[in-house]
Amino acid sequence: MTIDIDIFECRGGDILACDIVNKDGVKLVSRGTTLNDYIIEKLKQFEINNVKVIYPPEYIKKNRYNYEKFEYGYKKSIQLVKDIVNDLSTGKALNIDKVTSATELIYEHIHQNDICMLLNFLDRIKVTDEYTYLHSINVAFYCMLLAKWIDLSEYEIKKAVQAGLLHDIGKSRIPTSILNKPAKLTNEEFEIIKKHPVYGYDILSESEFSDLDIKRAVLLHHERINCSGYPFGISGEKIGLLARIVSIADVYDAMTSNRVYKKKVTPFTTFEMFITEGYSGFDAYLTTEFINHMATYLIGSSVKLDNGENGKIVYIPPNNLLCPIVYSNGEYIDMKKSNIRIIEMI
Repeated sequence: MTIDIDIFECRGGDILACDIVNKDGVKLVSRGTTLNDYIIEKLKQFEINNVKVIYPPEYIKKNRYNYEKFEYGYKKSIQLVKDIVNDLSTGKALNIDKVTSATELIYEHIHQNDICMLLNFLDRIKVTDEYTYLHSINVAFYCMLLAKWIDLSEYEIKKAVQAGLLHDIGKSRIPTSILNKPAKLTNEEFEIIKKHPVYGYDILSESEFSDLDIKRAVLLHHERINCSGYPFGISGEKIGLLARIVSIADVYDAMTSNRVYKKKVTPFTTFEMFITEGYSGFDAYLTTEFINHMATYLIGSSVKLDNGENGKIVYIPPNNLLCPIVYSNGEYIDMKKSNIRIIEMI
């Protein structure tokens, strides 16, 4: 439910139901943003009199229950993915029932009120050491969100979830000594890794899994629209929508996760990669939708700054996602005007 309220009745925690624009049509705050005192005061300064907010009164009461339910479902999904990978590693067929069960567990959390909690949980869970399994689950969640944000149907969103879950299934045929190597791969080892999309496609084709779109997404999720990807070096529309969705979710989670050979970076570093070089390799429309929506859920996040202090993100300008406003030690730091930078999400 959405309600239209006076700006002076807004309170921290209200969630915007619509974009807020100024008199010139410039976006000030994006739909889905959780309001705080800083944003509310800025809206007053811009003479914004009324805003539409999402208002489910029962949400605050159920928040703890929702978190525990999500954590339970997430852990159950991890176990299902482990079972699937272990079965494949021992020569068993793909268990489609387990894929379906994991898909349904993930899809349960598509609703607006769960997204902020979901993303916070995904960021925290990345400190664990089960990257291979967690990555598949996380990519499935990011695929679900991106598919939702571009208004795909429930049927297509669930396909995106399955594509995310299965995108790296071919790695079950890659030696663990290569997958878990705590150093940069040799050229020969990387050539072996690059076979996993084909292996994944083969695994799905050898099973009773019949959805061609998902199989193509598994096969093509490392392709890039500028022909720089693998295994075929194809471009543009030939890659297919699901594969283009998975490619963005895959790279975002990989960059913002600790891996055996590389430390994670902040979401802002990942945004910068997408904005400065990513548009040549990734679908521009999908990338823009993804980072614009993701940014709204970073507001309120605690961060570590390169001056040794901690702070909290209070605002991210929609027209400059790389320069948030951070509250630290009693002052607001505008990253556009300051040399201080965020080095870690905490």
